[in-house]
Amino acid sequence: MAHTAELSGKVHQVAFTYRYLYGLQELRRRIRRGDIGTPYHLRAQHNSWDGLLLKSSGVLHDVGSHLFDLARFLFGPLQSVTGLYRNLPHVHHKRKDDRAKSSAQATDDMATAWFTHTCGVQGQWFSSRIAPSYGGKAHIEVIGEDGALRASLSRGSIDTLQIVHRSNTQWEEVPLPAEARNESPSALGIMMRSFVNACLRGKLDPDIDASFHDGLAVQLAMDAVKTASARLPWIPVEATGIQTRRKNSVSFQREIQAVSRRRPY
Repeated sequence: MAHTAELSGKVHQVAFTYRYLYGLQELRRRIRRGDIGTPYHLRAQHNSWDGLLLKSSGVLHDVGSHLFDLARFLFGPLQSVTGLYRNLPHVHHKRKDDRAKSSAQATDDMATAWFTHTCGVQGQWFSSRIAPSYGGKAHIEVIGEDGALRASLSRGSIDTLQIVHRSNTQWEEVPLPAEARNESPSALGIMMRSFVNACLRGKLDPDIDASFHDGLAVQLAMDAVKTASARLPWIPVEATGIQTRRKNSVSFQREIQAVSRRRPY
């Protein structure tokens, strides 16, 4: 798609809406301004209680795609990616709610990714459909040499942006205009307006808009998580010299299996 779109000469864009949140743009400005010194690490988490597999392709693609793009938006190209992905199809398969009427479409999965950027920043994100959703919020934290920034996001808006310095252990609120908290117009509306303007001038704004090439980079990162999850070498760790612990471990595993068999759903 990226290659074909490029050959056609047409404007092409991917709907990565986090880029258009004023609070995240402010977070990026403060990182680039040096408010927390040299950035070292990015952490992000976004959970939800449910999902439809056929509509969202699971948490890795539905949420992970936006978190990978968020990382690229803040720190540029990714260099390497690994991760874990697991689907737990039995957890809510017989749930009968408005958004998951078909048990065949219900997904209860979890994914986590570890990655590095070409600029040297390391990152990690975690997302799960079975973990508490914290009100549908995403949490982002950037750790730097001199301090850290963190943001809390709800659907289409940013709730809080905070900063802490190593000389002061207290988190401080970063002032944001009222429209930034209400996101009026919404990030989606701002993105659509940006796309229309890009079509009128014949090109995207490279500082904020995401092209098909950005979408391809994110797709490759998600593919890497699945590949790594299937091939990742695990290092066995076992207290072989302590028989009591071994027995307790086996007993615990049997208890967990028994609980799984007794699930009422």
